[in-house]
Amino acid sequence: MNEIFQAKVLLTLYKNLQGAIRENEKKVLKCAGRGFYTHGADDTMKLYEKIIEMNSEKIKLLNLKVLIDKALHLMLKEDVRFIVLRFFKGMKFIDIGNVFNVSLRQVFRLYDRATESFKNQLRYLKYTPERIEEEFGDIPLYRETAFRLSNKYGILD
Repeated sequence: MNEIFQAKVLLTLYKNLQGAIRENEKKVLKCAGRGFYTHGADDTMKLYEKIIEMNSEKIKLLNLKVLIDKALHLMLKEDVRFIVLRFFKGMKFIDIGNVFNVSLRQVFRLYDRATESFKNQLRYLKYTPERIEEEFGDIPLYRETAFRLSNKYGILD
């Protein structure tokens, strides 16, 4: 996966991370609420394994959130502001131009600069595309977001 595309995937999924973490917690509680010793030893072990797997995914989601937060914290405030408006609030480029009081052409330059800066901060934090794929590539939210963006923009792996 190309680095800039991967950066856009991370920025796009960020706004859904907190919800995914909460959803994971609900599933764990629902699973744990079924009662452990009412179904026999085999079923109890399967239930434990399922809860451990769900908690492992939650840890990955939390680690991904921390990584993105760290990268954003290292960036220029103007670049972060752009990212917040575009990726987290979903504003259109024309509306961002009005906020920044710049032309549409300048908005695209700001977009390129902000996503490039985010990509560079990931690298600074020693998160190469390969490492990101290795650590977070099996998270459903990551895979779904990458798939959705690749279809939207016609980007192939």
